[in-house]
Amino acid sequence: MGVDFSSILDGPDLLQVVRSVEPSLLPQDVRQECLSGIQDRERAVPGDWLAIWGGSSTSANLAVQLARLAGLRVVTIVDKAKHGLRLADHEVLRPDLLIDSHSPARAVEIIRANVGRTRSGHFLHSICVLCIGSGPRSRMGHYHGPRSAKWFAFSTIYASYSMSSVFHGWVNTQLRSSPAQRSFTLVLINAISQSSTAWTPLLVFPTVEAPRYPKGFPFTLGSAILLIIATHALRLHLKRRDPKIEDTTAYAEEAAPVQETPVNKSTPVSVTGKRDSSDREMTSLPIHGNGTSSPVDGPSEAKKQILLNAFDMSTVGHLSPGQWKNPVDKSASKRDLQYWIDLAKLLERGGINALFLADTYGGYDTYEGSLDNCIRRAAQWPMTDPTIPISAMAAVTKNLSFAITASTSFEPPFLLAKRFSSLDHFTRGRIGWNIVTSWKKSAFKAIGIDSPTPHDERYEQADEYLRVLYKLWEGSWADDAIKPDAENDSYADPDKIRTIHHHGKFFHLDTRHIVDPSPQRTPFLFQAGTSSAGSIFAASHAEGIFVSSHSPALLKPKVQEIRRQAAKLGRDPQSVKFFATFTPIVGRTDEEAQEKLAELKKYASTIGGLVLIFHEVPAVGEALVLWLERLLESGLVKPPEVLAAEQGFDGVNRGLDRMRKGEISGGRMVVDIS
Repeated sequence: MGVDFSSILDGPDLLQVVRSVEPSLLPQDVRQECLSGIQDRERAVPGDWLAIWGGSSTSANLAVQLARLAGLRVVTIVDKAKHGLRLADHEVLRPDLLIDSHSPARAVEIIRANVGRTRSGHFLHSICVLCIGSGPRSRMGHYHGPRSAKWFAFSTIYASYSMSSVFHGWVNTQLRSSPAQRSFTLVLINAISQSSTAWTPLLVFPTVEAPRYPKGFPFTLGSAILLIIATHALRLHLKRRDPKIEDTTAYAEEAAPVQETPVNKSTPVSVTGKRDSSDREMTSLPIHGNGTSSPVDGPSEAKKQILLNAFDMSTVGHLSPGQWKNPVDKSASKRDLQYWIDLAKLLERGGINALFLADTYGGYDTYEGSLDNCIRRAAQWPMTDPTIPISAMAAVTKNLSFAITASTSFEPPFLLAKRFSSLDHFTRGRIGWNIVTSWKKSAFKAIGIDSPTPHDERYEQADEYLRVLYKLWEGSWADDAIKPDAENDSYADPDKIRTIHHHGKFFHLDTRHIVDPSPQRTPFLFQAGTSSAGSIFAASHAEGIFVSSHSPALLKPKVQEIRRQAAKLGRDPQSVKFFATFTPIVGRTDEEAQEKLAELKKYASTIGGLVLIFHEVPAVGEALVLWLERLLESGLVKPPEVLAAEQGFDGVNRGLDRMRKGEISGGRMVVDIS
């Protein structure tokens, strides 16, 4: 519907959300409708109508509340006998117009027409537009509104309805050829014409011609936006657990990143796991990453500790564009090496384990289809190379480790192997690599490739990339290859530096590694993908995995699945460390922390935030979920269990509670609590 919620707790402009999604990420059959299905002049504005079919459902309850926030008037179409009086008397869910949907003949025809027609289940949306007259006359007379009023139908049933049974000889409307528009419009008109609820007047519409609105638009904002909000909100509440000390402790022991404080040493361990002993002449290798070593094939007996990494980026606007406007902000000085030297000293003094530096290879040009706002708002632009300051920071610290982001899509494995071996030498074994496959179209265009490699193929390529690197890092040089012999003018023994022969699907090389073995040989490996392909890749290669979620209950299954896959691949599942992201606002008192947060918000760039967020569908969904969480916290929207309690549906709350405890699944809920 193109509703703009930007004035409500910094909510989304839904039409702009759809326009900002990368087109290639939208389903091809509805892509054009998503991108051009509605014009700005056709957007829903306060005073327009939202018709909700199946108004007693959880998604409908949320839709009613969101419609109210947007100033829309609501028509709810429900079974009057079951839900009419309850909804009519409800303070939050009471619609402006309630229509009785109960008619056996109509229900049979809807069901019959609906079979096999749904695209993604019975929650697709249809849009109907109907111009109506002006000025109410009487309770049993005509209902008249502004001639420009628009009807938007949000249905939980995608009804393809026969035209023959609905006109009754008195309504004449011309609609476009879209079956979705025509069918639900006629169902709605028929339902309204037969309405006789306790408090709603019988409505008769004057003969009009509907304006020619674009067809198929419900598949965009209906399915892609409102359902994202409703589904994610319900999922959050179904999976949210009551905070209990024992549950939190158990979760922390299982999911928190654990390892000993970094030290500058390495200990030989048996060759197993990802390091291929067939490409190496030595029988042992140094532990890679920070901390003391333990056998790869056995669990560590070292006392567990939580590792804390600082997160930064070599750019003005990292994750909070706009902060450069704050007079005390120093992000604009990141081009000065002294910034990084001072930061490294500060982190070391504070006991932080590592500094993680993100990176990107292209600008964010999805928002409004241009890079201009990315540049203007300093949203991760400009960007310098994060590799350069590492050596300077290592020179002024002893224990602080470093991790930098590098892609497997933009340079040959040989060059990356040389760079990280060098950094491992210069940091004395304190370097890590965050492996990314890259997805931005702008980044691929920058190196002469028109579009990104498909998602799963990128991970297939990355897997081969890592196996080439293992051969170079672990299999080329013997430990004793360097034997300085001044008398014989010999520094290294070429017989102990093997030539790597690799000929695979993506990479071909015949070479020796050009850098002698560094303290770790292979740097500590990070990875952040939690998609199906990303999880398999992480379970195969990663030692540290970045994860992000809004609650431990949602995050825990991801952790368990990756560890399960790691065990399946023969790795110790507890050797995989998970790093959860969070942003602390620290103050001596809560009031002081709140003041700091308010100060940060004052300088935040809304457009800059949109530039960073609206680049892929999952990110859009996460942004909408965050906004809905703010609505729930503010009390502007009530969660499902609260509404259920208010309406006397105790069984719903009992069912939700049992689902949280894992006693039943969603599919069994109706049976178990009815």
